[in-house]
Amino acid sequence: MIVSAHQPHYFPCIGYFNKIYLSDTFMLMNNMIYTSKGYISRNRILTNKGWRYLIVPVVKPNGYKSRINELLIENKCQTNWKLKHLRTIKYNYQKGKGFLSFYPIIEEELNKNHTSFIELQISVIKRIFKYLNIETKIILTSDKNTEGKKEIFGLKK
Repeated sequence: MIVSAHQPHYFPCIGYFNKIYLSDTFMLMNNMIYTSKGYISRNRILTNKGWRYLIVPVVKPNGYKSRINELLIENKCQTNWKLKHLRTIKYNYQKGKGFLSFYPIIEEELNKNHTSFIELQISVIKRIFKYLNIETKIILTSDKNTEGKKEIFGLKK
């Protein structure tokens, strides 16, 4: 059995899904401490003006100790973030191959009323699984009470 694991990423790259496709089971590491510097709640796209970040506004209920599965989406103060993401994607990619088959998926997922960040992530991942015909089983690390190790291959981090 091949098991892969990764933290959730906001609309992850195809390599993320290839890793999952090559696995029998995928562990979504949703109980890790959230770091705002990575790609957990953001991603970047190439525009005619260079790279641009698409960032999901999140609320960290436990401050810097908040785990990914505790994050809430800030929909009250940041009411139009979804519309901005959809417009940016559409404007920059509407002439690309496959846009008409994939954009409706992005649009449908972003128009859902998710309050929890992990709900959004799971919904997006499952929807892309369906689109790509990936049948890999998903397990949340929080359901298995797993934690990372301080030691890898005998080396201390």
